[in-house]
Amino acid sequence: MGERFLWRLIATAREQSGPDTLAGVRRLLEEEAAPEVIRFHRELVGVHRRARGWDLLAAFGTLPGAGGIAGFADAISWLVLRGRRDFRRVLADPDELASWAVEPGEIAAAAGLLRAAPERLLPPHDPEEDRRVFEEAIRQALGVAEPAGPPPGEPLQTDRESLRRRYPRLVARYGLAAPDLMPGQR
Repeated sequence: MGERFLWRLIATAREQSGPDTLAGVRRLLEEEAAPEVIRFHRELVGVHRRARGWDLLAAFGTLPGAGGIAGFADAISWLVLRGRRDFRRVLADPDELASWAVEPGEIAAAAGLLRAAPERLLPPHDPEEDRRVFEEAIRQALGVAEPAGPPPGEPLQTDRESLRRRYPRLVARYGLAAPDLMPGQR
């Protein structure tokens, strides 16, 4: 799978940083040479692409503060920061998300994971104009984890009853705020 470096770095950050795993990831990336930072980001992009599907999006749609399609990348980053084991469990069965208490804002706080490597690669004291040029070059070199818009494939039914059947533990724990979590979807 080629994700060993990513998961090892996440595990070390969790051990060393406790609940602020993202700060630990940033600190560890500061200690790495540029090729390893690039490797981390490319592995992270691969993990994000693998997780990007309607089943996981609909499951995250039941969580407080997950943000639907607009917040899907943040939700995947939040899951990645939980570690390899939890990530795999949830990909196999998204209803496993019910195993954890998720506070509003917790998922949005994970947004910085996708920016951690690009920010680490930026020169420290560039004037603003040069910084934009570097940011664009880094984005092009590293790739983008989340294409705009919904995941590929056929959308799931997201009415209340379909979600109750598909994610019984999630719905029991978090309920449903609206009958249709993703308007316009079947």
